[in-house]
Amino acid sequence: MDGMNRSVIVSTKIYWPNTIALDYTTKRVYFADSKLDYIDFVNYDGTGRTQVLASPKFVQHPHAMAIFEDMIYYSDRRLQRLQFYPKFPDGTTKEYPSHTFSKALGVVAVHPVLQPKATKNPCAQAKCSHICLLTLGGEGHTCMCPMGMKLDEEGKGEKCVEDYKPFLLVIQVGWGFWAWWLWVPVCNPDYCKRQNSNYKPKMASCTSPTAGRIFA
Repeated sequence: MDGMNRSVIVSTKIYWPNTIALDYTTKRVYFADSKLDYIDFVNYDGTGRTQVLASPKFVQHPHAMAIFEDMIYYSDRRLQRLQFYPKFPDGTTKEYPSHTFSKALGVVAVHPVLQPKATKNPCAQAKCSHICLLTLGGEGHTCMCPMGMKLDEEGKGEKCVEDYKPFLLVIQVGWGFWAWWLWVPVCNPDYCKRQNSNYKPKMASCTSPTAGRIFA
């Protein structure tokens, strides 16, 4: 989707929504919070919020989740297990099989019924040079460009050309849980020279006392 006409479906009792999964049969959105440690679901429009699971015995740090038939399949980083549990909020305490993994992360359920057939693809005949995204309802499309490029204003809004404006680059320093995020201004040399004839390219660098390294 092109990101237009967005709406918030959950805004209360939510801290770290780490994963979501769609249940096509019930038209619900299941989501897990890795800070508050629960699995809830809401209808597509955000109504009918219901908690499915919040027991520390089954969920302590949910990371990824998939829905298939009547079960939720999810990984838990703290329990280091791949587990499944009924998708209905019946409050069962029954023991369900689980598989122990070290740092289990992604979970994907693969089946033809989980990939609804599209009767119409607006991007099939689109002339976007790089990225084609569907609009709300799937009846139209919007052409988009990758970072460092923009749509040609003189054309039909379908071709991406180089963008010489300055932009921000995000750099993650370190691999620990408390990683630093640095916003580094970047300027295209050709653009900057046109703005300032005395411009000279410089290399931005930063240090990380925790990692003991210099990043440039």
